[in-house]
Amino acid sequence: MIYSTVNARFALPEVKLGLIPAGGGLRHLSKVIGQARAASLILTGREWTGVEAERWGMVTECFDNWEQCLAVSYPFRSILLA
Repeated sequence: MIYSTVNARFALPEVKLGLIPAGGGLRHLSKVIGQARAASLILTGREWTGVEAERWGMVTECFDNWEQCLAVSYPFRSILLA
């Protein structure tokens, strides 16, 4: 599960410097949100919001604030630490 807040900002800042993002991020991004949308973000360097990320399937759920996000994710803490 991947959580976000509505005011979260996502970006590929390296493209504004003329660099290619490393670590397989481009391949994963295009797989999750589609090649056309990924190409647009990669070529323009545009930031996107938590709301857009949720709509595109990048995040599981988007919350109004960080406190809500933490409250929902807290029960999973024991599972992750086991």
